[in-house]
Amino acid sequence: MSPLELFRRNQKVTMTFLILLAMFAFVVLPTVSTYMQQNQPGMSDPVIAEFNGVSLTASRVSGFTQKHYATTQFLRKLAEETIRRGGMPQVPGFSVDQTSNQIQSVGINGAPSDDMSIITMQFAAQAQAEGFELDDFALEQWLNEYTNKLLSQREIFAMLRRETNNQMGQYLLDDMLRKLLLASICIRGADVRVSQGQFPLHSPLDHWKNFLKLNQKATINAYGL
Repeated sequence: MSPLELFRRNQKVTMTFLILLAMFAFVVLPTVSTYMQQNQPGMSDPVIAEFNGVSLTASRVSGFTQKHYATTQFLRKLAEETIRRGGMPQVPGFSVDQTSNQIQSVGINGAPSDDMSIITMQFAAQAQAEGFELDDFALEQWLNEYTNKLLSQREIFAMLRRETNNQMGQYLLDDMLRKLLLASICIRGADVRVSQGQFPLHSPLDHWKNFLKLNQKATINAYGL
């Protein structure tokens, strides 16, 4: 092989190597870098709050905020439909401006934000730790009073899927209402009445105190005069 042919051959090998190196630098390296960043703990989804040993990541808080917003918007539409049918939501916290007939409050916290999401999750957990509960029946009663019993459960959840583009169903709505209503116990520092707007939620300690009031007995020694 002549020196010229050897030079040309080496030149081709060098060019091929440079092309492969460029492909690696512009295609492979960015992909590897992105993968490592996504899988590095705390980098792609950092923990932004902690309480009682529970870590709240940015994605979890953001997801809760989005569902809170969707729930608020749905309840507003549900209230409008109830009013259109001649009724009025009968749950605590719901209010309408008497002058403009505009809905002022939908009965739950109407200001979704990441900060509020953290507070809601923390206070809902605190309320449950103290023994407060809202079962499925209580939530069903709350929705019945919200719609003045003018909409069936099937109509309510059909509207929910339509208004949220099938992003929320009954399970997610119940979960959001449960957390928001339980959190309001701690946030407002007052009794939250759910079914028919009549009875307050009581903790197990409250029930025990009421039991003692009705069942405590005292023994005394009496002497006739």
